[in-house]
Formats: sequence, structure tokens, C-alpha cells
Amino acid sequence: MSKLQQLKAATSIQELAESLGFKAKAIAYLLYVVPDNEKYREFEIPKRSGGKRNIMAPRPELKNLQRRLCDQLQDAIAELDQNRSRTRKVSHGFTRGHSIATN
Repeated sequence: MSKLQQLKAATSIQELAESLGFKAKAIAYLLYVVPDNEKYREFEIPKRSGGKRNIMAPRPELKNLQRRLCDQLQDAIAELDQNRSRTRKVSHGFTRGHSIATN
């Protein structure tokens, strides 16, 4: 089953967890047990132009889940584009292989 079909077929946390290679309990824990204020760590880094930039970094388990979901979605988008025989020209950001430098 393709990545796109897996995402479309997922109707429960269990099915989504299986497609992401996660345990359903781990996803449920991150979503429903961990308090919102503990899901991200907040810190500041200095800007080149002076001042500070506020950063909200996800805890490692959440970051791993987000990365796997991002990969799954990127694969689904690539599959859609391939099936439609087109390349993505409208957007540049949040696409595999693209960055600020390639824009």
C-alpha cells in the first residue's frame, strides 16, 4: 500500500501509528497526556541585527513524531505529483530538497 493510501485509510490513532511506525499509546500519550506547556521548550537565541529570537523546540519524542508525519506527507505529495505528471512550481517552501538557499 502506498503512503498516500495509508494516510487516506487511517481512521484511528492505531492505524495512523502503524503507518508512521509508532505505537498508538505513544501518540496518545504525546497528544493527550503531556501538558501543552511541556510539549515545547522555549529559549532565546541572539539575532545578527541585535535583539533576541524566541525559539519553541518540541520535546524529542514529539519532534520524532512530527518528522515521521512530515516524511509521510512529503511522500504522499510526491506520489500525487507523479500521478498527475506535474512538478510543484507554485510553492517552494516545505518541499523536500528546497531551502532558503535554493529559493
